[in-house]
Amino acid sequence: MVVVAFMLASYLFGSLPFVPYLAKRRGIDLRNVGSGNVGSGNLWQNVGAKIGMVGGLSDLSKGALPPLIARSIGLSPSVVALSGLAGITGQIWPIFLRFKGGKGNSAALGLALVLTPKGFLISIIPMLLGGAVMSFPVMANRSLPLSQRVKFHRSSTNSVPLGMLTGFTLLPIVAWRLRQPIYVTLACTTIPLLLSFKRIFAPRSGNVGSLPGNKRELISRLLYDRSPTEGL
Repeated sequence: MVVVAFMLASYLFGSLPFVPYLAKRRGIDLRNVGSGNVGSGNLWQNVGAKIGMVGGLSDLSKGALPPLIARSIGLSPSVVALSGLAGITGQIWPIFLRFKGGKGNSAALGLALVLTPKGFLISIIPMLLGGAVMSFPVMANRSLPLSQRVKFHRSSTNSVPLGMLTGFTLLPIVAWRLRQPIYVTLACTTIPLLLSFKRIFAPRSGNVGSLPGNKRELISRLLYDRSPTEGL
């Protein structure tokens, strides 16, 4: 019963709408601006870098804090990993937002950092490269004030979601090569599966249905987290 209660608490913690609350405090409904996503990336772009960073840390804690607590109170290693996955699930499908949550990337990074710090450092390399490709043209645009450039506004980008997917796909391979415990490798394998499921089946903007209609759309959702017609 203790394990079940802790798993439920981890999911509920992951469901807490920290990021939408931070935006709402400034009169912004994230569902109606930018990408429409309630994650920290959309918060960063539409509210500001400082608040976006706070939102990112709050989302990261959803994957990091449950396993840290589970470890500190002596729960089994498998429960440590599962509690982090429950936190990620809460961020992606939060009960407090009618199961319409964020992408899960931040919470997944939090869990990876707790379970395999070395694996985390290796897997974020393609993520950072993807972010650099996206942000460099914006930061180099001197016609914009610095306050606008650090928001990294772009209509759409392929490099960031592709970098995130690449990094999370590498994570279980890196964990295995580092000879991490089996529960760590299995958790690291589950992370990209959860995030990919979210990408493929998430509701889309415009007239695009919630299910991929063809192979091209399926691939676009998986690699770039958008349908081919979005952002055009």
